[in-house]
Amino acid sequence: MIVSTLLASQLALAAPSPEAAAATALDDLSVKQTLTLDKAGSAPRRVIGFAPVPGRTATYELVTKQALDMAIVGPDGNAMPMPGMGNLMPTMVMKMSSTVGDPVADGIVPVVVRYESASVEGGPPEVQQRMKPMLGTGFRLLVDPAKGRVVQVDVSTEDPVIEQAMQGMADQFVSQLPAFPEEPVGIGAEWTIAGDMSVAGLSMESSQTVTLVEMTDTHVTTDVVFALRRGDGPVGFPGLPPGADVDFTRFEGKGKGRYIIDLGTLSSLGSMTMDVNLGMKMSSEGQDMGMTMDMTQEMTLREAQ
Repeated sequence: MIVSTLLASQLALAAPSPEAAAATALDDLSVKQTLTLDKAGSAPRRVIGFAPVPGRTATYELVTKQALDMAIVGPDGNAMPMPGMGNLMPTMVMKMSSTVGDPVADGIVPVVVRYESASVEGGPPEVQQRMKPMLGTGFRLLVDPAKGRVVQVDVSTEDPVIEQAMQGMADQFVSQLPAFPEEPVGIGAEWTIAGDMSVAGLSMESSQTVTLVEMTDTHVTTDVVFALRRGDGPVGFPGLPPGADVDFTRFEGKGKGRYIIDLGTLSSLGSMTMDVNLGMKMSSEGQDMGMTMDMTQEMTLREAQ
C-alpha cells in the first residue's frame, strides 16, 4: 500500500500531465515477491488471513515526510550541493478509506478503497491541483474469506487515462498488502519477503524481515526491517541522451517500522523510516558527470484527523 500511494503522490508533482505519467510509470513497474517462513513462533499458532467484516469502514491518512540532500559531481570530481532540493517533495498527506460491502457470489466479500483527499505542506498551490484527477477515484478488492486473500481487483472510471493509472495503483496496492505465511504462526514468528522490482529501466532487490509481535482475532502487529539494493540488470532510464551511459557507484536503502493490521478492513496503522543513499555516474560525449543523493523518508499511516 505504501509504495502505490507514494507513487501517486510523487507522480502528482510531475508536470504537465500527472495522471498520464502515473499510467506510464505504473505500467512499467513490475514487482515479484517470494515469502519464506523462518520461525513458526510460540504456541498457540494459527493461519493469519484477511477476514473482511461487512459494513465496516476505516479512514486513514498516509503522511510522507522527507529530508533530501543532493549534489552534482563535476568532471573534476568536486561535489556541488544543490540548495533547495530538500523541498523537492513537500510533506504529503493522502486521506484514504476502505469500506467493506456485503458478500457477493460464493461468499466473496468486496472492499472498496478510495483516495479521498490530499494536502501538501510546504509546496506551491499547483502541486495540490495536480492531485485532483485522482481524488474520489478508487478500486474494489474481492476477498475470499476462506483463503484470507485478495482474489480479484476491479477498477471502474469513465476516463481511460485515469483508469489505466488506477489499475496500476490498485495492482500495487494489492502487492503491498501485508503478506502472511500459509502455515500456522504464533507470537515471535519470523518470515522473509524477497522482492524483485523493475521500474523506469532500473532493477532493484528488496528484503523484508517481518516479526509477529501481537495477534488477536481481528488485528496483528508486526515489526518490519527493510533493505533495498540495486539489482543485476542494466540501467536504462527513459529520456537519456543518445549514447549516454549511466551507472550507480552507490545504491543502499534500509528501513524499519511497526504496523498494526486490521484484518477486517485490510487497513494498517503504523510508521516506517527509510534511509536511501545513492551515487550515480553518467558519461555522455566524452564528459563525465555524477550525482549523489541522501534521503531520509518517514511514512506514517494514522487514523484520519
